Amino acid sequence: MVNACNSRYFALTLDGHPFGADRIDQDVPAGTIEDWTIRNDSAMAH
Repeated sequence: MVNACNSRYFALTLDGHPFGADRIDQDVPAGTIEDWTIRNDSAMAH
């Protein structure tokens, strides 16, 4: 079985920075309501 994450290139960014599971970019207080915009700028269908 081929892992799609290892066989294709994609760039996941958050707030313009490459995704990194080993760091925290924002400190959001508990109970805060967040409004996220998710956008696919590539030609790849999702």
